[in-house]
Amino acid sequence: MKFRKRIFWVFTIYALLITMIAGGIYGVIRVRQHREKVKAELEKQVNIVSAQFEQQVLQMDAVTNSILSDSEVLTALRILSGTVPAYQEEDKKWARGIMNIRLYSDYLMSNFYRVLFCNQSGEVISTRPLDQPNYEKEELLEISWMEEASKRKKGFLLTETHADDWYRKKEIRVISLVRKLQGTGLGYLEVQKREEDFGELFQLDSRRYTVYIHDKNNQVLYTNSDKKEDILPTDFVKDAYITRNVDKTGASVTIVDHTDWRAEGVREMIPGALMLILAVAGISCIYVFLASRYVSRPIQALGEYMKNTELKSMDEELPKKLPNDEIDMLYREYRDVLRRLEKSMKKEKQLSLLQLQAQFDLLQAQVNPHFLYNVLNVISSRGMEVDDETICDICDDLAWMLRYSTDNQERYAAVDREVKYLERYFHLLKYRYEDKLTYDISIPPELKEQILPKIILQQIAENSITHGFENVNKKMDIHVFGMCSGQEWYIEITDNGTGIDAAELSNIRSQLGHIRRQLTTDRENLELKLGGMGLKNLYARLYLIYQDDMIFDIETGEKGTTVRIGERCRNVSGISG
Repeated sequence: MKFRKRIFWVFTIYALLITMIAGGIYGVIRVRQHREKVKAELEKQVNIVSAQFEQQVLQMDAVTNSILSDSEVLTALRILSGTVPAYQEEDKKWARGIMNIRLYSDYLMSNFYRVLFCNQSGEVISTRPLDQPNYEKEELLEISWMEEASKRKKGFLLTETHADDWYRKKEIRVISLVRKLQGTGLGYLEVQKREEDFGELFQLDSRRYTVYIHDKNNQVLYTNSDKKEDILPTDFVKDAYITRNVDKTGASVTIVDHTDWRAEGVREMIPGALMLILAVAGISCIYVFLASRYVSRPIQALGEYMKNTELKSMDEELPKKLPNDEIDMLYREYRDVLRRLEKSMKKEKQLSLLQLQAQFDLLQAQVNPHFLYNVLNVISSRGMEVDDETICDICDDLAWMLRYSTDNQERYAAVDREVKYLERYFHLLKYRYEDKLTYDISIPPELKEQILPKIILQQIAENSITHGFENVNKKMDIHVFGMCSGQEWYIEITDNGTGIDAAELSNIRSQLGHIRRQLTTDRENLELKLGGMGLKNLYARLYLIYQDDMIFDIETGEKGTTVRIGERCRNVSGISG
């Protein structure tokens, strides 16, 4: 799969996941909002029902207060209670008449199912027919609310929904407000309201809402539920419900909403969530498509450039800057790699040329190595015949030097081997100059594994003897000294010759600077003439190995000349023998 397609699909999947998460969050928020909406509606309904219920109970209580506020009614109640034996039968008839007149008002008959007075003497006066005209004391004790009402010292008793105790044949279910009259044996006033009248009063959809009116012990006084529970249920797990205390009545109202608010919330949420997901997904896909094109375009340009790169086109640049900083940085790094590769190739080519030139110079000076080996063997044999070991030693040293110098398989050598080659050279010179030549070599062990171009120490020593003591008859002292530290290592070759005059030294340094420019800035191949390469060849070979870490100094004066070569140890040379 192409890079652009991979980017497109990866970010598309990521965008879809984010979109689905966003849709899920939106859905949760919408469901919560719907729950709050249901809760607010339920709060409104419970407030309405609580107010209506409180108003109805207070209205029923007002009836008892209105009746008891009449002085004639109070007198009649005392007469009917039988607590005053002086009253005659005519007085009881008068008292019953007063109670009938007071109870049989149009207001009470129209707004309440039954308003009733009874006492412990068996007197019962009601606005509606009774099962029997007179009740014995024991029969009154069987009334459903009688026992609890008799215990109350003040206030009223609101009963649960029950069948009408006074006329059971019609099975009318009512809610009663009962007030015990204050005084010995004065009796009770009961105001009844039918159960269906309460339902019409609340005007709630019973399929959605269930109303429970209950006391502090969760005893249900009224409910519109078909189950007619006596105790308030507590397993409203899936339903929303609210309970409100109606302080003036001593009861509480609980309304349960049976609608599946979660499902309704999900149904309301789905269209909006789908629109949100589709909109965000569409915008995300368009953005990812455009972004993938923008990201992949510079990569494609860089790939095409790398594909068309050849040796002859390594210097060509892209026609315009890449718009992406990271890809442009990758392009610059690639260009840097190409430059280093080109530099390495030219360096290798230059090293090969210098090596060939050095070999040609040696071959020109040495003619044919095999012929020289044969000649040296003949001379060595004649020396043995005349018993001259010096001739044998000279031939042996010269043969070793020829083998070392004409070995084309290695371009570089360790300092240790170069020092051995230099010692052979000095050994041969001693046969010529004898006591006129003295030398000493002091190289620390840690320096002997460093790498140098082959025969470089011998070339410097040869220059010292050839040019430092030209036309001078004096004792020649050559000192070879090495030093190695954590920052650099170098080897010094010092003579006590005549030195180099200022003009010649300036000319040498100018030529060496020209060689350095050829190897770096101009990047030209060196074409040194065979023979006479000397310090220039030596300088070029050292620079190609050590680059800017090379140490190459020439110090001269009346006491002689010192040539110092080496390397600063910022980088470790990667060239091996």
